[in-house]
Amino acid sequence: MSDAPFSLTDAQLEHVARLARLQLDPAQIPQLQRDLTAIVTYFQELQAIDTEGVLPMQHPLDGQWTLRADQASIGLPNATVMALAPVHDQGLFIVPRVVAHGG
Repeated sequence: MSDAPFSLTDAQLEHVARLARLQLDPAQIPQLQRDLTAIVTYFQELQAIDTEGVLPMQHPLDGQWTLRADQASIGLPNATVMALAPVHDQGLFIVPRVVAHGG
């Protein structure tokens, strides 16, 4: 790993914004660059820590997990669930399309 400090370039920031489908306000760009640079720098510091011989953890808190039996049970009434849905039709949830089909 390089000892040179990490600095996010304008091109890298634009690339990340494009991947995240973000439209950046030019006034916010300097602060966003500082924030993302700090995040990447922190991860570089974490990667530099010697973890040789350290066993992986399943959970940061030790404890006994109490699991219930996997049994079918009666859920909420359909009318109750539909009343919570922002948009529904004939007992079905209506959701926005998230995958565009080509053509």
